[in-house]
Amino acid sequence: MSGSRGTVSRAIVWSGGGAVALRAGQFGIGIVIARIMSPYDFGVFAVVLVVYSLIVNVSEIGIGSALIRVRGSVDRLAPTAVTLSAASSIVLGTGMWFAAPLVASLMRAPGAGEAIQVMSLVVVLAGFSSVPLALITRNFRQDRKFIADMANFVVSNILLIILALAGLGVMALAWSRVAGQLVSVITLVVLAPRRYRPGFNRGAAKTLIRFGAPFVGANLVGYGVGNVDAIVVGRILGPVQLGTYALANNVAGWPLSLFTSVLNSVGLPVLSKIAHSAHALRDYLANATFLLTGVFFYVSAMCAGLAQPLVDAVYGPKWSAAGPVLAILAVYGSVRVLLALLFDALIACNSPRSLLLVQGIWLVALVPGMLGGAMLGGLVGAAASQVLIALLVSLPASFLFLRHASGVKVLPIVFRTVLPLTAAVSSAVIAHVVAGFVDNAWLALLLGGCAGTAVYAAVMFRSIVRTRDEVRRLYGSDVTHFSPHDDSVSEAAAPLPPISSFALPLRGTENRDD
Repeated sequence: MSGSRGTVSRAIVWSGGGAVALRAGQFGIGIVIARIMSPYDFGVFAVVLVVYSLIVNVSEIGIGSALIRVRGSVDRLAPTAVTLSAASSIVLGTGMWFAAPLVASLMRAPGAGEAIQVMSLVVVLAGFSSVPLALITRNFRQDRKFIADMANFVVSNILLIILALAGLGVMALAWSRVAGQLVSVITLVVLAPRRYRPGFNRGAAKTLIRFGAPFVGANLVGYGVGNVDAIVVGRILGPVQLGTYALANNVAGWPLSLFTSVLNSVGLPVLSKIAHSAHALRDYLANATFLLTGVFFYVSAMCAGLAQPLVDAVYGPKWSAAGPVLAILAVYGSVRVLLALLFDALIACNSPRSLLLVQGIWLVALVPGMLGGAMLGGLVGAAASQVLIALLVSLPASFLFLRHASGVKVLPIVFRTVLPLTAAVSSAVIAHVVAGFVDNAWLALLLGGCAGTAVYAAVMFRSIVRTRDEVRRLYGSDVTHFSPHDDSVSEAAAPLPPISSFALPLRGTENRDD
């Protein structure tokens, strides 16, 4: 048991530590690029990412997810998985290339056409990373995934800065993604526990496709949830406004981007082990909810309370319009973290249809809400509609379907958010008030951040320590007694919902939440 706990603990350290390190690096690079490029460039590339996300959401057809979850050896399935994943990516990447000019015109961003074509190469390359990444995740070797992520980060961002300084604009962003994906594919193939050649077995193909089909539907709905804001803002308000919105959305997404790596690599495997026990699942979700909200509500509170000085100091005056949008979307960032946890629980309970229904309800409410918000209130209205629909529609629906799928009572889980929410609201208000007395943006960040942090720490410290001890006790129970290296007895992990829309299939390691 101690070896099993050590494996999980090591995975958490590598996933969490790696995510923090990479996000810190991306934060720094983002500042540099935002000061070099214009809101128009960011807006055009946001259009590119909308198209890319649609293709990548369906290109792998759930192959990596199937390999992670399957019981026992994957030797029979893996060669067919290599073939299917590569073939689907090549076909869809080719279609993306030829459709690029038409799609760019429809999105009122003709300058995005060539960049969309370049990004189609990322789709093709990602098809060759699916199986190696699934094998690494299945074996809890997050240290190897971190190496691939870091290689991607270093290569892509060095090239990005060079090309941006050379004045390539949107194309700098696109070509840097291609270079990073190529390096990550090579690294994942080299570091994978085992390498398989392409092959084909009709029975294996049926198994893989049968498992992946429901997730393709969920991925498409999730794509709509994750990208309808960019589509609406870009179509109604134009590329410049979309660039401003995209910057605010990136900053607001920090909590989710930090959490996703741990959730992908550790949370779902553990949830899959305990999903058969309603009692254990309830305890895990209650403790995980408190820890996640306890940490990430703080990040969102500081972003909300200090949004304007944060944007002015870090990104510069040309991005000043992103401040009010960030203040609203920061709330959405923390709600997305909680939703991601609930979505994982649904998948671990073998209820992908419930996930699809929740996302469908979310999308049905989001489309008219975003349209109305953008037309009536511009960027602020679009951001406010995101938050309201997530709180009033998506979150209640997720709890309802989780209750139905697992029998877990949701009130104990909801109750664990009360204290972090109280701490977040209090600290955000204090930070905002203190920062308002200072004219210098950097000094306002410092003083407001210190005041808000002090309030948050005072409210949360003892409860976080106590919950940490409860989580340690839970990991020591028999429910989580497994060895990820023993395929004969271990259930595989469940697939990851999207990074930006909670339904992205498990693919390469490039950053998708820009």
